[in-house]
Amino acid sequence: MGKKKKGNIFFNFLTIFLVLIIGVLSFVYFIDQKNLDKPFSFLGYQPMIVLSGSMEPALKTGDIVVVKKISPELIKEGDIITFQVAEDIMITHRVKEVVTTAGGVSFKTKGDANKNEDRSLINEQQLLGRVVLKIPYGGYMANFVRSKWGFVFLIVVPVIILFYSEIKKVFAR
Repeated sequence: MGKKKKGNIFFNFLTIFLVLIIGVLSFVYFIDQKNLDKPFSFLGYQPMIVLSGSMEPALKTGDIVVVKKISPELIKEGDIITFQVAEDIMITHRVKEVVTTAGGVSFKTKGDANKNEDRSLINEQQLLGRVVLKIPYGGYMANFVRSKWGFVFLIVVPVIILFYSEIKKVFAR
């Protein structure tokens, strides 16, 4: 068997392995109901799905935003931040004013589509981070992947097809 064919087989098996790893990670972080209360975070970056239209037109319902954990002192007026208002409630709004208090830095925020500013100041402890990336409508795909059928069609079926084609190539020689 030539070096090129061995390289192709190695590359295809590596691809299958990577797809399997991605599938397992998807299962652990997106499908396993026990982990839904622990948001997925990687190297300080946390993807979240936009659930309301309070930030339209900048962020639409169904978009994915990637939030980067940063120091509160680096937040400035006009930044879009995500903060926690209750144990299971996170909000993404624009900073209208940075307020320095004796307790540290706080933020006045407002959703772009909302008429009024948010009622209370957001303190440093509530800050989850600043939005650094938006993936339009990515939340719809993430919700599909979370479903059983999404997992089957996007992970299991491609792995089976790749595996079958490689086995067929190996036995055809």
